[in-house]
Amino acid sequence: MSGFGEGVARAIFRRFDADGDGAWSLGEANAYARRLGRPAFANEQAYLDLVGRLAAAADARGRLTEAGLVGFYDRAVGLARDAALVGVGCADDHFTASGSVAGELDARAARGLEALLRRRRSLDRGLKAAAWLPRFCTDLFADFEVARLSDFW
Repeated sequence: MSGFGEGVARAIFRRFDADGDGAWSLGEANAYARRLGRPAFANEQAYLDLVGRLAAAADARGRLTEAGLVGFYDRAVGLARDAALVGVGCADDHFTASGSVAGELDARAARGLEALLRRRRSLDRGLKAAAWLPRFCTDLFADFEVARLSDFW
């Protein structure tokens, strides 16, 4: 396996090691399996049995470790497909997204819009609600950030 492939396998492991303890719990292994479109393990013993059959590196409790997943992908094919399914090893790993929305409303303009909406009963209720909001808010602000660009979509 190339150095890049090993890095991708390690990134896959870390993406699903939610608690950061260095070994996949049953829940973490099931999250990985579901992301790949595979069935989840029925119970912890089924998961531990598979780790044992694969002769993969495991922790003292028999759970798959990062070295075990790297070793598995070193012996098996499918790293590129699995990496694509979980979004690892692509440009998405290197970009984050953040944005802000801020606004300030002129009270006179808002009252004029509100009067227009009252006269036009046929206008959408959403527009009426949007015109009503400035009565209580003079400033609007929203801020967000995502770890990977694909999380933004």
